[in-house]
Amino acid sequence: MRFKDMDEERKKVDELTKAHQNLGLEGENYLIRPFQDMAEIEREGELLHHAIAYYAIDRYAKGKDYLFAMRKASEPDTPFISLEFSSGGKLEEARKDCNRKVTDREELEFIQRFQEELLWPFISHSKEGVQTLLSKRVYDVPEYRRVLGISPQLGMKISSFPAVCYIHGFSCQFQSALYARKPA
Repeated sequence: MRFKDMDEERKKVDELTKAHQNLGLEGENYLIRPFQDMAEIEREGELLHHAIAYYAIDRYAKGKDYLFAMRKASEPDTPFISLEFSSGGKLEEARKDCNRKVTDREELEFIQRFQEELLWPFISHSKEGVQTLLSKRVYDVPEYRRVLGISPQLGMKISSFPAVCYIHGFSCQFQSALYARKPA
């Protein structure tokens, strides 16, 4: 990237971190929160020895993913785990120091709780989030077909109707064409 482009991307990262400040979850042992700004993302990468700053410039600034900081509740200012989620809310990376993967069950369960309680509802309620969900045709995924009440055994086409779907307990309205599979 050229230096001029880098400044623009850094500004975009700073804008997004401010826009995501309400996406924080505190638990007994951990907390997940948005980064404060690009400088904090860079410090996180330096202290944990991984490439989160690259993801911030390359993906987060372009709206392709979300980045969050996970901390121990007892040490809220000390980098612990860096999280990257796709624009659809899928966990792409959870990295500790020296790029180690998160394998602890309690940590993974807290990350999942964050997804379900905050991130997925945020994505599903935003205009961009609904477009992301539709572009990925989530209604073809068995979990979402079940949530939408579409049986894979039905041999029918459900065409272009306003639907209210309840994804992980939260609702969003969207217009779409749904196709149920024909029985084999």
